[in-house]
Amino acid sequence: MKTWAKAILGIILFFSATLLFAHLKTRGLHRVPQIDYIASDPEITSKWMGKPLVIYFWASWCGICKTYSPVLAMNLKLLPSDSIFISVEEGEATPKEREALIRDLSQFPVFRGNYHLLHEFDVQAFPTTVFLNGNRDILFSDTGIISPVGFWLRGFLLRFL
Repeated sequence: MKTWAKAILGIILFFSATLLFAHLKTRGLHRVPQIDYIASDPEITSKWMGKPLVIYFWASWCGICKTYSPVLAMNLKLLPSDSIFISVEEGEATPKEREALIRDLSQFPVFRGNYHLLHEFDVQAFPTTVFLNGNRDILFSDTGIISPVGFWLRGFLLRFL
């Protein structure tokens, strides 16, 4: 087998494995009936119905979150246009800290997290990114940095799964 074919096969296997692991992490979380915990106004969450939703959980003290912020801003350009992206800050930052940390994501809504919300989505580390399809089924849950290719693949698959 030629070297370039091995490289392509390796890349396909790598991204397939990351998708599989991100999907397996959602076991037991496939339906999230309490999406309203994110926003206190049900009118806001009703606008999300039927659309793919990407929820980014982060913390003000998280060094990886700070480093990943510009990459995430670029990744968001890869999402399908009908997708909704929101971020949830773990709930301990002051308004000034939150403002300083969300410069790259300032055009997207930022909600304040709480214990119940973090528990509902099984957030055990920051950053965590959760991908839900239009039926509110959690398809992927990733902790840490997601590459642009991996992010695009997850966003693309939200339309079909």
